[in-house]
Amino acid sequence: MSVRFSLLLVALVLGVVIALVLGLVAGFLAWVAGAHPATAVLRGGTCSIGVLVMVAAILTLFWTAAGRDAS
Repeated sequence: MSVRFSLLLVALVLGVVIALVLGLVAGFLAWVAGAHPATAVLRGGTCSIGVLVMVAAILTLFWTAAGRDAS
């Protein structure tokens, strides 16, 4: 396994953990602010999905850049 692949894998795992934590925080803050529990869950899930999409986009850019450097 190459070093770049290992770093991308670590970045992916960290991105997923960050997305989950931000989703939990967003949902909790929405609930504390008085939102219905279902709305708070939806807000937290939406935040997590948005962060995961951004992480996937960034990792895709790095992956394609790593592929171009290797060839």
